[in-house]
Amino acid sequence: MPFRCFTRSEEMISTLKTSIRTMKNLILVALVLVTGALSAQTARLQVIHNSPEPTVDVYANGGLLLNDFVFRTATPFIDVAAGVPITLDVAPATSTSAAEAIYSVTVTFNAGETYVAIASGVVGDPLTPFNIWVQSGIREAALAAGTVDFIGIHGSPDAPTVDIIARDVAILLDDVSYGAISGYLTVPAGAYVLDVTPGADNYNIVASFAADLSGLGGGSAVVFASGFLSSTPGFGLFAALADGTVVAFPVEAPVFTNLQVIHNSPEPTVDIYVNNTLLLDDFNFRTATPFVPVQALVPVKIDVAPATSTSVSESIYTITGRFRNPSNDYVAIATGVVGDPTTPFNIILQGNIRQSNSVGQVQLVASHGAPDAPTVDVVADGALTLFDNLEYNTISRYISVPPASYVIDIRTEDGLSTVVSYDADLSGLAGGNAVVFASGFLGSSPAFGLYAALPDGTVIAFPVAAPRLSGEVSFEGLFPTVADEQITLTLTGTTTDQVGVTVFNASGQMVIAEVANVDNGRITHNMNVSNLAPGQYFVTVYTQEGPRTERFVIAQ
Repeated sequence: MPFRCFTRSEEMISTLKTSIRTMKNLILVALVLVTGALSAQTARLQVIHNSPEPTVDVYANGGLLLNDFVFRTATPFIDVAAGVPITLDVAPATSTSAAEAIYSVTVTFNAGETYVAIASGVVGDPLTPFNIWVQSGIREAALAAGTVDFIGIHGSPDAPTVDIIARDVAILLDDVSYGAISGYLTVPAGAYVLDVTPGADNYNIVASFAADLSGLGGGSAVVFASGFLSSTPGFGLFAALADGTVVAFPVEAPVFTNLQVIHNSPEPTVDIYVNNTLLLDDFNFRTATPFVPVQALVPVKIDVAPATSTSVSESIYTITGRFRNPSNDYVAIATGVVGDPTTPFNIILQGNIRQSNSVGQVQLVASHGAPDAPTVDVVADGALTLFDNLEYNTISRYISVPPASYVIDIRTEDGLSTVVSYDADLSGLAGGNAVVFASGFLGSSPAFGLYAALPDGTVIAFPVAAPRLSGEVSFEGLFPTVADEQITLTLTGTTTDQVGVTVFNASGQMVIAEVANVDNGRITHNMNVSNLAPGQYFVTVYTQEGPRTERFVIAQ
């Protein structure tokens, strides 16, 4: 029994203290109203606690105005005396009088005006000291039904100058620095995602928040950034409504998709930046990344800079956009030649890219990235057209083939002439996907080739294959073996097919690919080699018995 009596006594004392505090606040409000009534001059005031400090007491002209005022809470709008000085004192929550104040400010409110007073900053911090910001011209309601009027206040001590962007709508607050209070903005009462970014970089999203204003039509709010980016309490975005309710906008978690990047521009090694941050350092020609996560639904900026770059400011090419469908994977393929007006550097961005398949096939999508090659057909084993009329700088639809080995012909647009053929061993890729890309130049270096980028970033170079011929063909030889402008090949045979002819340099790169016609007899085929640099070369003719190779030299 004694234990119960003691507990009940504590409950009674606690209840009594709460009642006393409540009575004190009621008396204070009554005094404020009486003062205003007697002076016949009043203003309206809302107080917001946005200093990341402990709970405080607030005194007005020595009388307790707010007892145990908690961080990130607000009062409703109340009447206060106008035309007379009012000293606001802030003291620890344990205070018994205004004499214990740690901060004081004296303000005089104008009759008929509406104010907000925001406690901000950090006690004892010389850079962002505790302060009370007072702002007039505050609205207790929106000017029009169905809309929400709000001002923005930057009250995060360690945050830089920021923009607040209503995603896919507009920049709501532009270049707002700590301590700044914006003008009023009016938006339809709806649901928004608010992205907070540095003022000079709208691609670097610091944080995102879900702001559902759909139930606030006709209302107003004071939206305030609060807390710290680098410590606790953490950064947040809040809205104080006219009735004193403070709404914490929940964090909008970023949504990601997956992106593979393929370097198919016959240029030197480059650096790739995404949203001003280095993503790929020293990215080599004919290499690819694995699929990497990138944020979806927000603006994305991709920059390409020389491999020696130290920042995105050295970018030589920029593309902007957004990955709008998080359920899709994407590929970005660098193509073209920097500074070439006909086939300039470009980045092809394609969605709905697949990393695997569940049907046990090999699924392929193709990109034509050879700047001097015409529109082509891609044919497997002489019969199955995989990609029809594939144009430069485009990406095809997906096709599926059984996992097996194929001979892939690159044919002219009409499908009649085979320019070059490749051995493509896909037997080990069951259930896998790849991006096949034509690369390099037909008439110069780096030479034309056919490659496949796998989802893990591996790039496969398909080797050149001998063509299938309907009859026999023999390569008799070439003349001259030391040339400067032209070489002549001599062929005989019974085939009516075109015969593939390629030229490789001493490094094994294919620099020329052409076709020769043998029509039931002897033929000579002339090749223009005037664009080749001096050095040793090898010409290969693909017969039914395999390739036949001869050496020639380009004179100095």
